[in-house]
Amino acid sequence: MMRIERVEIKNFRQYKNVVFDFEKTGKYDLHIILGNNGIGKTNLLNAISWCLYGKESHLGNEKSARKRINSTVLEDAIEAGEPKCCVTVAVTIGVDNKRIKFERSQEFKANKDAFEFKPSFVVTVIAPTGNDVITDSERIDNLIKQYLPEDIKEYFFFDGEQLDKYFISNQGEKIHQAIFNISQVNLLDSMSDRLGKVIHDFQIDAGSKNVGIKDLNAKKSAKEMSVNDLKMRIAECKKQISLADSEITICNEYLAGKDGVPDKEKEYQEVSYQIEAKEVEFANHMISFNYFIREYKVLFAMYPKLKKTLNLVNEKEGQGQLPPNIDRQFLERMLKYHKCLICDRDMDDTEEEAVRGLLKQLELSTTVSHLLVKMKGPLEDSIERCQRYPEARAALVEKEKSLTAELKQLRERFDKLDAFLKNYSDKDKIREMHEKRSKFQDLKKKNEEDRIKLEVQLDNAQKELASIENELAKAIQKQEDLAELEKKIVFAKKSLSIVREIEMEMMDEVKDKMTVETMNIFGKLDWKTKTFDHIELDDSYNLELFDSYGYPMVGACSAAERALLALSFTLALQKVSGYDSMLFIDTPVGRVDLENRANFAEVLNQLSENKQVIMTFTPSEYSQEIRNVLEPCSSTYKELVTVDEKETYIK
Repeated sequence: MMRIERVEIKNFRQYKNVVFDFEKTGKYDLHIILGNNGIGKTNLLNAISWCLYGKESHLGNEKSARKRINSTVLEDAIEAGEPKCCVTVAVTIGVDNKRIKFERSQEFKANKDAFEFKPSFVVTVIAPTGNDVITDSERIDNLIKQYLPEDIKEYFFFDGEQLDKYFISNQGEKIHQAIFNISQVNLLDSMSDRLGKVIHDFQIDAGSKNVGIKDLNAKKSAKEMSVNDLKMRIAECKKQISLADSEITICNEYLAGKDGVPDKEKEYQEVSYQIEAKEVEFANHMISFNYFIREYKVLFAMYPKLKKTLNLVNEKEGQGQLPPNIDRQFLERMLKYHKCLICDRDMDDTEEEAVRGLLKQLELSTTVSHLLVKMKGPLEDSIERCQRYPEARAALVEKEKSLTAELKQLRERFDKLDAFLKNYSDKDKIREMHEKRSKFQDLKKKNEEDRIKLEVQLDNAQKELASIENELAKAIQKQEDLAELEKKIVFAKKSLSIVREIEMEMMDEVKDKMTVETMNIFGKLDWKTKTFDHIELDDSYNLELFDSYGYPMVGACSAAERALLALSFTLALQKVSGYDSMLFIDTPVGRVDLENRANFAEVLNQLSENKQVIMTFTPSEYSQEIRNVLEPCSSTYKELVTVDEKETYIK
């Protein structure tokens, strides 16, 4: 079990010289830090992040932020004429019967620009067998990856304000990346990239010996670039759709939470869906109507000639000038061979005379006769359809009127609801959220349409790429002097296929474990155990929680329940990955409703029996109700204070 034992901060932002000790003194490894907003609670997280990874992960806007050197220290150094001043953060962890101290320092030039010198990073491993001071960057990186890997740092260090939004904000991409990293699939991915490069190099080698193969390699490279570009554009569409979903959910929650609004908001959404479906139905109907108009325009233009031709055919038929649809050559062959070619027997004189009579009746040429006979049916059908025009048109017009009336009625309802929601109490905020939702609904629709188009293009491009690769393989096979090279390419391709299959199997296995483990932990920690039934991660790694009736619940959960679900997922990820680490949560109950805060605090107590839990609170969050639950169990309690807002220290 990995835990943070000490954090030492010198001259980092508002911390001039502060030491945080996190000693476990009882049954619970629970640590509380209290401080007003802006006093430096989040910067404690930033200090730890900067020490370990060289980045301030929880900084609002790094470009506009002030230098990390404490401003008073910098001013004092300038005034004293000192050339430099220094920031130092040291984080000591305890793990595997040893202590590891990570220490990062950075010097700043003592002037108004505060030029940053290259930071130094030293790690000291303190073990019973002796100490080991490490300065080699590769060894340090390996230690960090072993105990606190940056790729999944957000599963150790939490911003509590975002906990309840964890599974409604770009969740699929985030969860996929976490599973990808913890399952070590990234190692296989590197192998896959390497094999792809090996295959490419082999094919280039073959191309250097044959102009045709060289040309195919060029086509292949161009098509690969096209495929990769399409994949990136599809990924961006999915990212935008995920972002839009998150914002739409936030807007829906805000609008649905107002007195008098929920029913109207629900009706608004239902009418919106009905309008969308009805517009699709109307568009399809108008396509059919336009086709009908084009078809009858042609029929009516041809009607006089159709009628005249049919009358001519009927007249000839009535006068007996149109014999049955008989093949003249067929009859002539029967007479030639004196045999009935239908029943395959010899004909007598009477039968042959009958056949000659049929031939005499064919006054019109056989070609014209057959053509006129064949024309009669389609002519009658076309004329009959012309006669049915009023009835068919009336039905289409009636449906158009009906759909138009229904759409008008729905839009009138929609406009009334829209006006109601925009002009409700707190109208500025509601109108802002309403317009924001509309904007993101449009963004989502556009990106969904773009994604579908791009996926079709990608499918075609991948088929073309496969065809080029097949052509390339055949070209290489034909060259006798490339036989050995062709074997290497085939072997490399088989290896690549195996690696990719293993990647998919590993991802599926870890995903299944994560699903089961998250639900197990959530079921143990949640105080509404009968409400929720199971969790699913779909193919896009979007997490959904279902109730006992099979309905999705993530969007309908309280902030406390979603935060608890995020913690459950984190604990499951730590367990499955083997990174059994501490939790540092900044403002854990910031988004939790009042009635659930005590329950949530009790869950955090339970967690601290088996792992270190460090939490920061504002005085308003650390209510008496929370205090009563947490304080009797806490190992340490620290209150941050400031005198002039330039320096923060522990009271």
